[in-house]
Amino acid sequence: METKKAFVRKPATTLADGIVTHIEKEPVDLELARTQWANYVKALQDHGWATIEVPVADDCPDSVFVEDTIVVYGPFTDECG
Repeated sequence: METKKAFVRKPATTLADGIVTHIEKEPVDLELARTQWANYVKALQDHGWATIEVPVADDCPDSVFVEDTIVVYGPFTDECG
């Protein structure tokens, strides 16, 4: 059976500096964000996804949202991540 894989990245310490344009900006609770992120990763894993954690990027506040699409054809190993 093929394993589904998802890249995940912990929230940056600079998360509160992220760009918000579609709603009014509100204070960010970094500890709550970290808890929500851990629950998100657990939900992925509980539903059969293998998660691959990429390094935190404190220089990019919005980096918790790993949004780039990737298509891998053929064998995929952790060396690709």
